[in-house]
Amino acid sequence: MGIVPKEVEKQPTRVLKGSELKAQLSLVQEDLKKAQEKLVLVEKEKAQANEELKETQRLAEEANDKLREALATQKRVEENSEIEKFRPVEMEQAGIEASQKKEEEWQKEVEAVRNQHERLADRVKELLVAADVYQRG
Repeated sequence: MGIVPKEVEKQPTRVLKGSELKAQLSLVQEDLKKAQEKLVLVEKEKAQANEELKETQRLAEEANDKLREALATQKRVEENSEIEKFRPVEMEQAGIEASQKKEEEWQKEVEAVRNQHERLADRVKELLVAADVYQRG
């Protein structure tokens, strides 16, 4: 009875190795789960960045449209200002003053639209860089 067969002696070693493998498998599975969760989070962030990019592009297009309208209006104001020069002196002075006032108003609006356009262009650049980083990552 004092003699233990070799198979029985090796059995605890197998259980130990099996438990080590189970522990390693558990760690690997946990790492995989964390990586999958991180991937889901990154995909959500990427989708959000893409939505923000689309919205920024839409806003930039709107700003471009407003800028085009303002520039066209400015051109009309300048043309009207030129026409006013050919009227009699009394009408000319009144027309010039009105044109100058309109031009100043349009210049303010053009400047505001330009500023908005620049801010939107900067935001688009930022989002493009962010989208590029997400796509690479």
